[in-house]
Amino acid sequence: MIQANVLLLCNDPDSGQALRRIFSGAAYRLSAPVKTGEVEQVLAERAAPDLAIIYTTLEDAPRACLAGELLQSRWHTPLILLADKIVPSLLEAFAGLPLEACLSKPFNEWELLAAVDLAVQRGWRTRWLETALDLHACLDLQTLLQRMVEVISSLVPFDACSIHLVENRRGRLVLSSVSTLPQSAASAFDLENAAAHIIASRQPLLVTQQAGGGSWLGLPLEFAGQIEGIILLESAHEHGYHPLQVRRLQALAEQAGLALHNALRFDQARQQSILDPLTLAYNRRYFFDRLYKETERARRYGSRFSLIMFDMDHFKDVNDTYGHQAGDTVLQVISERSRQAIREVDVLGRYGGEEFVILLPETALDDAQAIAERLRLSISSRPVETKAGRLHVSASLGVAEFGLNCKDPDTLVYRADRALQTAKEHGKNQAASWRCLPDQSNTLCPGDCENGCQPLPLQFQAEMNSYQQTR
Repeated sequence: MIQANVLLLCNDPDSGQALRRIFSGAAYRLSAPVKTGEVEQVLAERAAPDLAIIYTTLEDAPRACLAGELLQSRWHTPLILLADKIVPSLLEAFAGLPLEACLSKPFNEWELLAAVDLAVQRGWRTRWLETALDLHACLDLQTLLQRMVEVISSLVPFDACSIHLVENRRGRLVLSSVSTLPQSAASAFDLENAAAHIIASRQPLLVTQQAGGGSWLGLPLEFAGQIEGIILLESAHEHGYHPLQVRRLQALAEQAGLALHNALRFDQARQQSILDPLTLAYNRRYFFDRLYKETERARRYGSRFSLIMFDMDHFKDVNDTYGHQAGDTVLQVISERSRQAIREVDVLGRYGGEEFVILLPETALDDAQAIAERLRLSISSRPVETKAGRLHVSASLGVAEFGLNCKDPDTLVYRADRALQTAKEHGKNQAASWRCLPDQSNTLCPGDCENGCQPLPLQFQAEMNSYQQTR
């Protein structure tokens, strides 16, 4: 198994073959000779090498130097210069490049390999420093995870790569970032047991052969004695990962563990600044920020969206009869049931007290009504388990749409709130929506809605729809 990839730039086939023979038994993989004029194509097609060896003659030095400059501009690759004879004019031609070594014919095999080994090690130290600075600069969690996958792909080959966060409070894994996840032999691997082994041992786990073929590698991402995450790599080939590659990834994992810890703490602080601590719904400030942004988007593209406002029926009685702890439990459970009843793109916020709001992007009123009814049933269909006992709860909901006759978020909130009050006035545990009703002249609301719009309980909407269809 290889330790480093070495790119050979050489226009002389015989010299190129002689160099490849020197490397045949070494722990490096030397590429087939690439002509200096083909470097741009190599840049477009290959991954970054660990080292580039440039073999040149004095006459060919300008083209070889240009090739080295291209490698430096793209990859910052360490360079070793080989020539028939090292003369001052040749060194002057390469003066602008950071050469690790300059050797002339006849090449001493051990001297050349020692120079390569030293250059690779220096290159790795430089790369690790750059990688560490790059990773530590990423405080956005998803950006960091994606960058980690990119760095891993530059180090070792894989058929599938995933990074899991360890939810330490619950002791389980959360899939956070994935790069290509095909149906490989390793997909049948017992992830939970493997993760438990990695967490317990705090060491990499390398499985070179599996029952269905393929191999698997897992590494811990650790900081200050705590496992923050796990890197999982899959290969469709047996013995797909060599211990030398494992050591490379361990060096990455040491840097990535600290970067992941910082990103998780930053993400946690950001979440705390926008979430209501009791219900984990978005707080009022963040919700209205999203509402105003959605309003601007709808105005720009001529789209519609809807708003649901709801609060718990008889919630004061819960607090007065069973205590505020029971009331807090009710709010937490209702918030969780609400998140389960809506889409990922929808935004649940706590408006205040026992009142919540839901922003429904790209959702017309009819669809919002269906969501409101689903939400109402989710809340009231089963009791809430509290320390004071099982409590039966319900909610009243108001629905309004931003669109043709509603052009600002304040009006939208007002209408959803008025629809909510209408639902309460008609018996609670139901939803109402704000719709255009026929006015006294027996014509539909023309659009300004000054006289024709008012909240309408859902049980009356069938009559309204029937009326509109007859017009």
